[in-house]
Amino acid sequence: MRMHIYTPIVIFFILNASLSILASIKFPGGVRILTNKSYSMAPKIIPSDATIIKKQPPNSYDKGDIVSFYTQVNGREGIVTHRIYRLGGNVYLTKGDANTAIDKEYLRPRLIIGKVIMVIPLLGAYLSLLKNPWGNLFLILLPAGYIIFTETLKIKELIKKKSEI
Repeated sequence: MRMHIYTPIVIFFILNASLSILASIKFPGGVRILTNKSYSMAPKIIPSDATIIKKQPPNSYDKGDIVSFYTQVNGREGIVTHRIYRLGGNVYLTKGDANTAIDKEYLRPRLIIGKVIMVIPLLGAYLSLLKNPWGNLFLILLPAGYIIFTETLKIKELIKKKSEI
């Protein structure tokens, strides 16, 4: 009868562990899943969204494409997702849809991670929670800990019953 309690917990655990792994790997063909942290591309992409990006051949990006790229954010390397606003020879000018100004830095093709091919609403918030140590504890380790704890209690109960016989 108790197995029915474990079924959703095990499914929840497997789903969370799988999503955690999928969010941290690079897939064949240059496909990656990224989470967004700003409203610069609102309303198309907001912080609770996840984007699936795919690496394209160099210089194959066009005006209007939404791309994710490496850049310096507050003195640290970060990833930004913006739309290509204008082509400029061997560089791109980018701009967030919600921003009023074009990005200050020219985007070199070698810094582009890939083109956004899909936006998945709400998945980004969930993946961000999984990447956070406390979220990881809550969503992955807590269900596993619960199963281990209850199984340990069952084993103790069986040992106690055997010793009474």
